[in-house]
Amino acid sequence: MADIYVYDAGSNTSPYDTAAKAATSLETAVSARGTGEKILMDYRHREDLSGGVTYTPGTSSKTDACILRSVDTADSDAYRLPTDHQIYMDAASSTSDIQFVNGSHWLIEGCWFETNDDMDINTADIKAYECHFMHPTGGNGSDMFNSSTQAALTAIDCTLNFPRYDTS
Repeated sequence: MADIYVYDAGSNTSPYDTAAKAATSLETAVSARGTGEKILMDYRHREDLSGGVTYTPGTSSKTDACILRSVDTADSDAYRLPTDHQIYMDAASSTSDIQFVNGSHWLIEGCWFETNDDMDINTADIKAYECHFMHPTGGNGSDMFNSSTQAALTAIDCTLNFPRYDTS
């Protein structure tokens, strides 16, 4: 069992267990994740999610939450806070979105997610610490942050900027 690294400057070489062999997309890392493995994403990582993405961890029990942490792979694995557009996950098209689904459980620390459409938390349990969930302009009436009634989002020192929120 090893931690999985994500960095757009990595070589995308399985098992993604060093910064040099880092997965180049979060989706790849989430798919490769095994029980008990943390995902360490370099704080400089930038990813264009044109067309959208759905994150479904390989393991999703409450006792094995998918841990996603912002780190500095060049210096150490120390936790890094997000600042302007670090760990920038951008769903750029007007029809794309970012989804956390399938009864998954997450602990997300220091990450920045931005979408031009909607961000869906469908039947996911997310605990976010010092994260940003953003629509770059605040959006329009059809853009929303969705969190279903079965989902739980605990956000501590986070920024959520969407024109609408839907918890139905």
